[in-house]
This record gives sequence, structure tokens and C-alpha cells, in this order.
Amino acid sequence: MQTLLALLAGSAFLSAGREWLEKLFAQMHINRKFQGASRIYLAFAVLVVTFGIRILLPDMVARYRNDKGNEAIKASLLPTAVENYQQAVALKPYYEEANFNLALAYDKSQEYAKAIDQYKRTIAFNSKNYTAYNNLARLYILQSKDYNGALRLLDRLLSSLRELPPENHYYLFKNRGWADLELHNYREAEGELATAIQLKSNGAAAHYLLGRLLDEQKRSAEAKQQWNSFIEAIQNDPKQKRG
Repeated sequence: MQTLLALLAGSAFLSAGREWLEKLFAQMHINRKFQGASRIYLAFAVLVVTFGIRILLPDMVARYRNDKGNEAIKASLLPTAVENYQQAVALKPYYEEANFNLALAYDKSQEYAKAIDQYKRTIAFNSKNYTAYNNLARLYILQSKDYNGALRLLDRLLSSLRELPPENHYYLFKNRGWADLELHNYREAEGELATAIQLKSNGAAAHYLLGRLLDEQKRSAEAKQQWNSFIEAIQNDPKQKRG
């Protein structure tokens, strides 16, 4: 498009080009002779349009691709979603929403290494993206086995608990409990998982993890109760299988 506009502007400086432009404008009932200053005005106008396209088009296309990625997510078309988000980020590298959406799409696609990198990018753009912190901590536990690293991330959220949206509180304490469980910090883990369950009584993952903790401590009856709650939560809401 920019090349065509440049050719259009340049043609005003050639005799054959001027004749073509005058005929084109005549068909649109515009009587214009491209001589003298008119040629300069046309070139300047094309320059402004070209510059506008250069600035605005990548942003517009990036937003369009991000929206198409959202549609693909709703339709459970994960590869299509990833492709669209990748294109959005390529066009607009600092597009925070697209970066975060790409991280989520990688996460759902179980491309965990890519998801970890993408969550880090998202946090670099916005240190108050609390969901990205929680999800990154979960992947540190699940994939990297970096339990202390997960706790360090979650400590940042805990220090900003008043700013944290209520719907994120459950995941904060569930993930802290999970990390402490893996480190065999049973007392801390039990308190954190109990808090998570208080915040979300049907939180399947918290019930499962607390069941694990109780089982490791040979508290079989209590563990069975938590696993029964876990099964009930999964049956009522199968989406919780991802934790």
C-alpha cells in the first residue's frame, strides 16, 4: 500500500503520470491540473497518509489478531489462538494484553516453557498483573520444581494482599500451600490450604493437596474426607481438573 501511494505521488512529476492522474480525477468529477504547487501538495498529502499508515496499521492489525485469538480460545481452537496471539505480539511487542493472552494459550496448550517465558514478559510490562504471578508460580511448582522461587513470587502478592482482587486470593494460598507441601513445610502448608478452602469451599485443587498432606502425616480419615471433597468438586465443575 505504501509503495502504491509513493508511485501515485511520484507520477505527478511525470507528464504521462500527470495525464493519468487528471483523467482519474476527472472520472471522479474533480477538475485538477497537477502542475507547479499541486504536485508538491499531492506529494505532501501522500507522505502524511503513508506516515499515518506506518504508525497506525500495525496497532490496528495487532488488535485484530488479538481479538481473533480470543475467538479461537472460546472455540477451543488452541493452535489457532496461539498463532493469532503470536502475530499480535510480533506486530506490537509491548502489547500487554496480547502477551498475557499468549502466555495463557501456551499454558493451556501445555507448552509450559514458552508459557513461563511469556508470563515473565507480561509481568515485566505490568507488575500488577496478579494472575500472571499466580500462574507463573504454579508453573514453577509444576514444571521447574522451583518451590522456593514460587514462594518468592507469591510473597510479592501476599505483601500486596489488599490490592489483590478477591478472586485471586484462593489461588495465592492454594499455590503457597502447594509449594510448602513440596518442601515438607507441613504446618505452613496446612494453614495455607485451609485458608484457600475457606475462601473457596469447592476449590478442588486445595482439597486434593490438603488430602495429600494429611495422608503423608498418616491422618488417613481426614485425608479421605478431603479427597471426597475433591471428587465432589470435580464432579460439580469438571473445569477444575487443571487446578
